[in-house]
Amino acid sequence: MKKTSETTSEVTVTVIVDNKAHHPQFRAEHGLSVLVETGEARILFDTGQSGEVLLHNAGALDVDLSRLDAVVLSHGHYDHTGGLRRLPLSSGVTRLYAHPEAFIERFNQDPSGTLRPIGSGLNLQALDELGLVLVSSEGPETVAPGVVATGEIPRFTGFEEAPSSFATKRE
Repeated sequence: MKKTSETTSEVTVTVIVDNKAHHPQFRAEHGLSVLVETGEARILFDTGQSGEVLLHNAGALDVDLSRLDAVVLSHGHYDHTGGLRRLPLSSGVTRLYAHPEAFIERFNQDPSGTLRPIGSGLNLQALDELGLVLVSSEGPETVAPGVVATGEIPRFTGFEEAPSSFATKRE
């Protein structure tokens, strides 16, 4: 990434999906999706769990998700990537910023030993079919003027460690 000192004068942040909805016109689900709008770009940060709540709440907010410049994923769990399949992207290509390991298979092992998928369930071919072009990076990436995705944030303290029940499948 080249260093940039670009700024943007105005930013609008709209929470579309969250764990709680405090108004009856909105729905809630485990997960997150936030629209970040600057004068130059419309960026969706995460896509929630199902896509259903994403589309419902976007409609209630009069947010047009077909005109996105980029999607940024915080990590590869279903509650942050699940709405990717349902995005009504217009023709053209939308950049998808994600860690190189965002699309590996992820599981949570329950007390009985059963592995439950908790990843996105997507691969590079599926992203291409959805009209998404992956920008894969562990480090910071400029998403738009004045907007930078941090990349991987190292874990330094014990409370940040993933639960021992989490597992991944690498090829």
